Amino acid sequence: IRVEVLSVLDPLEKVAAVNPGHLGTQLNLALACAQLGDEKAAREHALAAKKSEEPEVREQAERLLSRAPRV
Repeated sequence: IRVEVLSVLDPLEKVAAVNPGHLGTQLNLALACAQLGDEKAAREHALAAKKSEEPEVREQAERLLSRAPRV
């Protein structure tokens, strides 16, 4: 799984750099970073995704934040 997560991390980061307001991408980055153990980056991206107007994105970001340690 780690290799699969690493393989999508770079493309997600490129999309986020071009369009940082795409909060679904921010959520996917948060999930990927959490799986890789980068809690600080996961929290940063989840906080961004939490601002989404899409309920599913917002709820997933809130769940991730609720179980992630504070960094």
